[in-house]
Amino acid sequence: MDYSQWNPASILICRRITPKRILSGKRICKQALLAEFGFDVEIAKHRPLIGMVTRLVGQKGADLIAEIGEDWRTKR
Repeated sequence: MDYSQWNPASILICRRITPKRILSGKRICKQALLAEFGFDVEIAKHRPLIGMVTRLVGQKGADLIAEIGEDWRTKR
């Protein structure tokens, strides 16, 4: 990965993420992403957001993420 090109402190995202503002930057970017795709930001803001670029097959662990999601939903 080319960190000079994909540095979250310098690329054009809704909030640049630097060592001093890691959590606030990630929170703002997550909320913007959820809003862009039509999710209720208030409901989803305290839940994990998982992103994967892969084929959705058992070999890649997609079934494990679905299982964890079910556990998360029933415990909250």
